[in-house]
Amino acid sequence: MQLIQVLMWSPVGIRTSTLLLAYILFAAGLLVRRSVLQAVLAPTAWLLGWESAWGVTTHFFVKGEGPLGLVWWIGVPAVALAFAAGVRVEWRWLALTAGVWVVWLATGWHYNVVTNPHVDWLAEALNETAKTAWGLAYLWPMMRRGKPQSTPKPPANIAAAQHGMPSSLGPMNLAEKAGQVAEQIE
Repeated sequence: MQLIQVLMWSPVGIRTSTLLLAYILFAAGLLVRRSVLQAVLAPTAWLLGWESAWGVTTHFFVKGEGPLGLVWWIGVPAVALAFAAGVRVEWRWLALTAGVWVVWLATGWHYNVVTNPHVDWLAEALNETAKTAWGLAYLWPMMRRGKPQSTPKPPANIAAAQHGMPSSLGPMNLAEKAGQVAEQIE
């Protein structure tokens, strides 16, 4: 096996760059966003979304490919779950991904596999650029300064917030105060 193959592929048959970016997304979720949920769901949504889109594209644009397989349908639920947990994407990185994806398709949708001793450098550059841009679409919002993203929490007094009044004047607080006044009178 050539040195480039050893550097390109991890011992488990996954691209080294994929593992590295997944680790960076995980670390950003933990260290920057301080959210275990986002740390797990950001790289999961990125990887499953990528693999799903890649599988569907390969199925429809590469002649002779077999059935879709099992991984293609799990990307959308993974992305939706991550979004519900507060994971966001930067649309400009997704636009770059789409542009590279179109160029990749136009050049024949070639890609390297771990078992192939020959490296197609154009295919590798397009694959890595598209995959990395997709990953950066998840990383970019996580790295922004400011309040960590999380699932929004409802106000303490929902009824008061709906009517635009301070929570101290909400129906529950008013009822409590009325009860306190009634106790004092007795």
